[in-house]
Amino acid sequence: LFEQEELEGYIGEFLGIERQESQEVLRAIASQHGLLIERSYRVWSFSHLTFQEYLISSFFVVNIDFKRLASHIQKLHWHEVFLLSVLSCYEEAECNNLIIEMSKSINGLVAKDKNIQELLTCVHQKSLFVQVPHWYHPAAIRALYFDMARFINCATNIEINAGIEKSFLLSNSIDQELVTSLALAIEIGRTRHFYKNIELVFDIDFTHTIVETYNLGDNLETCLNLLNDYIDDAANFNSEIGKELRLLQQYMRDNLEKTICNTLIKKIQEIMIANRNIGHIWQFSREQKKVIQEYYDANRLLATCLDSICAASSKIRAEIAENLILPIAEIEKRKSEQQTE
Repeated sequence: LFEQEELEGYIGEFLGIERQESQEVLRAIASQHGLLIERSYRVWSFSHLTFQEYLISSFFVVNIDFKRLASHIQKLHWHEVFLLSVLSCYEEAECNNLIIEMSKSINGLVAKDKNIQELLTCVHQKSLFVQVPHWYHPAAIRALYFDMARFINCATNIEINAGIEKSFLLSNSIDQELVTSLALAIEIGRTRHFYKNIELVFDIDFTHTIVETYNLGDNLETCLNLLNDYIDDAANFNSEIGKELRLLQQYMRDNLEKTICNTLIKKIQEIMIANRNIGHIWQFSREQKKVIQEYYDANRLLATCLDSICAASSKIRAEIAENLILPIAEIEKRKSEQQTE
């Protein structure tokens, strides 16, 4: 927003005219060109946000001030500015520099938070041991498990029935083939898509079940019924997990008067943590949840930029993509290994 007096000063200085004439020029710009609009008395703004976003982007690109631009990476309303800036960098070196600064700022959002770094470490370790087709992008697998942790710990809904593309947005931005294959596996059932992604499908199904039972509150009987189908699938996937879950289910039914939903959920999570290394409770604060969402949205933005027709080199694109959703210690380790090669 701009005060009218400020705008009149800019117009007068640029055109070398008096204040009275500046008022007339300002009114002409508003009435004839529609570039500016008076939002309230003597308070003006651009008529469309796109004008402002384009000019902000142009400022940073012309001045090659990418570090300063990247300092706004956590602000969702700045994301269009980043997209415009990436596409406006016609020189490979400049575009590479912008992409690198964006990556640094994103990692900086969570670099000093020990709890979030532990989550990222857990996600990374889990992704290394899950059996999936080799052609899926490792960062997309990490993004899937990062999302599963978010669904359980940050009160984020997981929309299985509406299509998992709407839930696993970051993974979909990194590797659309992976998420499409998972969607087919979940929707159609036991097909080649299901069997080649069976571990991922099982873990997603567990996450969905836990979130659903959370939403049911204290309705224990409904919770137990909801678990029936999941336990059957678990037994087919892993007989040991299925056996543990059936024993737990029977114990709960035999002791209904002593059982509450939260106890049931906690016991199931303990089984899955021990057997699958998923379902951890991280006890994030409200501020940490906010930072996690900002980190998530910023990574989606970066993944979109990497997949765009920007001038960034294929080498930089690959390097940045490989480091998405990684703990700082692992990123530093990889940098050290590259330098010694």
